Amino acid sequence: MQPFNVDEVYAKTLAECLCTLYNEATLAKRRYSLHQFILGARGAYPVDVVAMLQQLNVPYYEDKWAHDLSTGSWPVEVDIPRKSNTSIFADSHPADYDWRFTATNIPVLVEALADSSRGGAIALLGTKTLFSPLYDKGAQVTLFNKSAALLSDLRKAGYQKGLVEWDLREPLADGVNKYQVAFADPPWYPDYYQAFLQRASELLVIGGTLYLSVLPILTRPSAVVDRADILQEATQAGFDLMRQEPGMLSYETPLFERQALSAQHLSCTDWRLGDLWIFQKVRRNAPIQPQETPVGEPQWDEYRIGTKRIKVRVKLGCEESLFAYRPADPTGNVFTQVSRRSPFRNQIDVWSSDNQAYTVSRPSILKLYLSELERDSSLESVVDVLKKNKDVSGAEGEELIALLQRLVQ
Repeated sequence: MQPFNVDEVYAKTLAECLCTLYNEATLAKRRYSLHQFILGARGAYPVDVVAMLQQLNVPYYEDKWAHDLSTGSWPVEVDIPRKSNTSIFADSHPADYDWRFTATNIPVLVEALADSSRGGAIALLGTKTLFSPLYDKGAQVTLFNKSAALLSDLRKAGYQKGLVEWDLREPLADGVNKYQVAFADPPWYPDYYQAFLQRASELLVIGGTLYLSVLPILTRPSAVVDRADILQEATQAGFDLMRQEPGMLSYETPLFERQALSAQHLSCTDWRLGDLWIFQKVRRNAPIQPQETPVGEPQWDEYRIGTKRIKVRVKLGCEESLFAYRPADPTGNVFTQVSRRSPFRNQIDVWSSDNQAYTVSRPSILKLYLSELERDSSLESVVDVLKKNKDVSGAEGEELIALLQRLVQ
């Protein structure tokens, strides 16, 4: 199993962390499971944890929560039976950095927010899974989220108020300085943290409380520096850090990440933990210029096939004349690295919520038939229409049909 993060300093720190866990288990006369090592690895990616454990020759046992698929001793699909609180939403999509809190973590966070607000207004920055339980509890809650599709899911479920479609990289037009509590769960990258901290500062009253999800120190080699930058950004945005709660936030492992791990011969469920930093707003921040779109963040058109979400990159300029596709990841159809740091991420033109990713030469023709499928058409009927399209050659039609079959399976 090849590690994803190969930085020498990072590898040394990860090794020290895992050896500490092993020593703790030995002193307690216990043997840790692979899942326990992964949970204790302070955010390190499971593939890196397994590779380092093997390099160190540290013993562990495998269970249904984490196991090596290449041994053949476990079935390919093993999941923990649980009731999901996110069923009103369509599938998580990797292009949205969409990790959702576990069903057991959501009630804890809801109670904490409700208690902190003392009846005041609560702002949720991207944290869609907390909206409905807070709303149902009678809280004055507003969700700010840039995804029109996910907000539509909430409206279809009966929630009509408190939903604001907004790209949080842009200054807010309304709601300034009227919220008592805010919860922000940005994608774990510096540019997003800067934007979400600025929006939280705009929304909160002086004395208001910010709950912020923060990447653990072994999430990636730059995580220690990133955390220091987050604290500096928060100070500049008018916040004082009140306390830190390491590992307080637990995330479901979405289908796209399970697929990525499986492609690396690893099954691992609900391993991701986030640190919770709690701030108080003590002063107003100075206005800043609107954020530019982060480097490498394309625009997407989205299509829904049942609960599956398929995104097609918006491309400017002329397309190639013939339709063709190939996997964006050289290892196969499943994109194996969900991180934004993947060198192949910018080659993705078509990306599904089950983490199939492809480079496509003529996306406009694919969009046409995805639109047909989205209108409740069957794949068979769409194929029949496609075969009659005189603007699509026989070879192109075969390529289109093959890709559509892969995307909707």
